[in-house]
Amino acid sequence: MGNAEESIQYYHRAIEIDDQISDVFYNLGNAQYILGNVEQAVINYRKALVINPKKVECFYNLGNAYCNSGNFQEAI
Repeated sequence: MGNAEESIQYYHRAIEIDDQISDVFYNLGNAQYILGNVEQAVINYRKALVINPKKVECFYNLGNAYCNSGNFQEAI
């Protein structure tokens, strides 16, 4: 888990520099999901999709996050 925690710090720094890179929000969401911070992961997956609505893997991870948190309606 140390790598996920450390990477979150770097993703936040990257966002400070440029908050229009969908991959940064997507990867931040992944790191947060690994740590069990599902709500924060969902927020960042959604931010990534605002920037790049064609990011298919982000839809997939967002659906998984909703499903694993019991929010099945949103997962659809």
